[in-house]
Order: sequence, then structure tokens, then C-alpha cells
Amino acid sequence: MDNYKNIELKKIGSTEIKNTFSWLLDPVFRKLFLMQDEPVWEKHIAYFEKVKNDLTQRVYAIYAGENHIGNCGFKYIKNKTGELWIYIGDGNYRGRHLAKPACNELITKGKQELGINKIFLHVAKTNYVAIGLYESLGFRLSEMNNEDVEIWGDIIDTIFKYELSLEETTKVAIMQPTFLPWQGFFELIINSDKFIFLDDFQFCPRSHHTRNKLFVAKNNVDFYSVNIKKHKNQDIKLNEVELSEDNKWKKDILKRISFVYSKAEFYQHYYPVVEKWLLADYKYLADINIAGIKMFCDILSIKKDFMYSSDYTKETGSTSVRTKRIIDLTKWANADEYLCAFGSFDYMKEDGYDYKKYPVVFQNYIPKPYKQIHSQEFVPYLSILDALFNIGGEETLKLIQNGTKNWLTWNERDKFSI
Repeated sequence: MDNYKNIELKKIGSTEIKNTFSWLLDPVFRKLFLMQDEPVWEKHIAYFEKVKNDLTQRVYAIYAGENHIGNCGFKYIKNKTGELWIYIGDGNYRGRHLAKPACNELITKGKQELGINKIFLHVAKTNYVAIGLYESLGFRLSEMNNEDVEIWGDIIDTIFKYELSLEETTKVAIMQPTFLPWQGFFELIINSDKFIFLDDFQFCPRSHHTRNKLFVAKNNVDFYSVNIKKHKNQDIKLNEVELSEDNKWKKDILKRISFVYSKAEFYQHYYPVVEKWLLADYKYLADINIAGIKMFCDILSIKKDFMYSSDYTKETGSTSVRTKRIIDLTKWANADEYLCAFGSFDYMKEDGYDYKKYPVVFQNYIPKPYKQIHSQEFVPYLSILDALFNIGGEETLKLIQNGTKNWLTWNERDKFSI
């Protein structure tokens, strides 16, 4: 009874109108679904009569099998936008996860039958169940406008506004190529349509540009690091940083990996691939890091359109930095939305990033535990190599795909900084 596959949206008739009025008599129901007026039968009938010929509205009855359980629809339909509303009126069917399939049906109808490509909605800030539902459908927090204030008046501060775009978008992720990246790096690659290596970014010593963590012994993790040449000029870019010509450091890393991970279930499967990558001839830090990232993508069967910020620099001569650089690269990739790492928010806010003009969502990757041969208690945020050796490519890919449950809007991300 909890999971109806045959959720249907039907036309409203006399039976559905009577059912709806009985639901409206419940004051708790009216408060939950932001209904401000007391129900009056004559007004109730008049509303449904008006809706029949109102091109700015569309109303449907929600059926679960043979039972009318609620209503949904759109209002304020104009210029390919509309406000979604939905409620499960029959209390016997609330909490049974039926609103989500009904919403999916409604969204499909809005796009296919009404030509709606942007949907918004309003929800009480205390209606946590509904908020969770809308966010799971891809709705994101939005700013209130003057029309919202006019409609909601004194209770505007108790309401959230959410929006969902149904237009096809091109998503871009932009990241510095790091050495032996963690799982979250690859989530950005998977979820983007285009991925830009920020290979001419300012080099930062003692950062993930040159190192990342793996186990070095039982219950002990430490950095595995690249050796680079000393550079007199500190203002140097990643693709200008030269690797040490002494390859002993490469052999030392491989020896350490063998000593620590040789008993891991998938060590024999992936070690030869890692060895081939690491021992290849590279001159620059960016080259070995990018080659390593592409190696991991091949292992995980991730196919992507890779781009390089250095190519943009050559084409345009641009010297833009920070948020201006991000905006320029997003435009260069002909992308509509920027998929951003969680930690980039602070400098973007400091720079006054215009998130309304340049849409952005933030990663919120939560590492999932997996079997680690060197620790009974899960150790997160290690290089992806640890997961590959321990559980293999197929299971590692699942971890990556299930890392971020909810990509954060600007306002949602801002709450973490308060």
C-alpha cells in the first residue's frame, strides 16, 4: 500500500470537489499547506468553476489506484513558468511517499502539455517533509520578488521559495589537477558535461597539488608526495612546475604502495596500471597529475570532454583570476551552470560572485564507509587509490555516485559559513 506504481493525475469532478472540501475543514491541514482562508462551500465551488476556463491555472486530482488522495496543479502560468502546488488531502495516505511520483507526473505534464520550462513553489519553513521532497526533485532555494511579497504579505518570512528549471543545461566543473585525488574529485567529473583542468593555476607548495594521503601502516595514514625541482620564482603556475629528474621518488612511492597494499583484494588488478602511469616520463607537475586523473577515469569507465584553462589563456591572453576566472572559463565552455567544490564558497562570496546571473551549485560530498584492510574504523578523505585497492572499481564508482545527495544552492551553502 505504501508504493503505488499506478499514481495517476485525473480531471477534477464533483466527487473530487466534495472530497477536497472535507479535507479543507481540518485547520491543521490548512496551516500545513499555507491555506489562509476559512473554507466556504460557495467559494469552493466558484473556485473550481473559474479554474475550468482560466488559462493561468491547471488542477488535477491525484489517484492512488481507485482512491482520490489529493490534488495538485499549476497556477500563475505565464511566459513558460508556473507555480507548482500539491497536497495529499487524505490523512490515511500521508507519509507513504506518494507525493513524489505525483510531483513527477505533474512536472512531466507541465513540460509536455503546458510548455512550462521553469517551475517555482512556496513552502512553509516548518514543513520539513515537503522541503525534503522538493529538494530531492531538484528544486533549489530562490529569492523572493515583489510579486511574492504582494501575495503572501505578513507571512512572507515564514515561507521558502524554490525553483526548478526544466531547460537542458550544460554543466561545467573546474578543478586544479591534484596528485592522487580523493573520491570527491571524480564526482565533479562524473556530474559535469565538461570538465576544465585549471592547469595554469597558481602553484601552492605543501598542498594537494603535490601530495595526498594513503595508509602507510596499520591504523596510520600519511602523505604520498611528488618530488619537484626548487624554483627561484615563487609566483609559478602548475603547468610550469618541473618534476625532479631523479626518479627515485617514484620508485619509493611504488615500493611503499606494494608494502602497504599488497594484501588488499584488488591490489594485483590495479597496481600494474598505477606503476605504468607513475613511471612514465613527465616533465611538469600538471602533466603527471592530469595523466593520473585520466588513468583513474579509465579504470572507472568515466568518459568526459576534458578542457584546459591554459588553452583558454593561449586563445584569449586573459590574466583573470579567482571568480572572474571562473566566470570566464564557464562562458568559454558554453556552460549554463557551474558545479563547484564545497570549499570555494568563501572566496567567491568575498569576491561578490553574482550567483543569480551565473548559476552555481556546491558539492556536499559525504564519504561512505568501505572495507579498509588497515583499519577497523573507517578513515575518510584518502586518495581514491585506497578504495580501488580495497573494494575495486565497480564499488568505488558507486561510492562516488552516491557521495552528494543534495547539491547546495548559494543560500544553502551560505548557511554552513554562519
